[in-house]
Amino acid sequence: MVLEVPEYEVKDIKLNQKLTIKPEVFEKKISYPGIITKISRVSQVSKNTSENVLQVEVKPTEEIPHIVPGFKVSARIYLGDEEPGIIIPSTSLLFDGTNYFIYISDENGNIQKRIIEFKDLKGDKVIITKGLSQGEIFITNPNDNLKSGDTIEITISENSNNSSQKRGRKHNDRD
Repeated sequence: MVLEVPEYEVKDIKLNQKLTIKPEVFEKKISYPGIITKISRVSQVSKNTSENVLQVEVKPTEEIPHIVPGFKVSARIYLGDEEPGIIIPSTSLLFDGTNYFIYISDENGNIQKRIIEFKDLKGDKVIITKGLSQGEIFITNPNDNLKSGDTIEITISENSNNSSQKRGRKHNDRD
């Protein structure tokens, strides 16, 4: 995959740098991890804007289903030493007066309160830095009546903001 990086951001990128790739083919933009494999040494005018850009080749580090050559993708390159976390909707967070927490669920719908640490993002999402593992089920819109030990009906959707539960997915995104 080849991305265009504006000339004013080139100083911050390097080979093997982590990034996320978002194929536009998906209804809800699901992110996949990748790395930079090649950086062009020649600037050119962007095919999409009038900016000077460098072409950067990237490679996904896990398989991206249903993608073929020619599909459009967007990407976010991570600058600095910041290690990415898991991105969830901010509506998943609750506060008990002392700690922020989320509710997680097992496959049977049994829920537990989980204290988490997070970083703010722009928009309606946060990066969970501690307290949620990739693949865990969490409730995206919990109500105030939930408590640990309750049982819920599980409806999992990784492509919709309207679902009440989602699986934690490792993202490297700062929208």
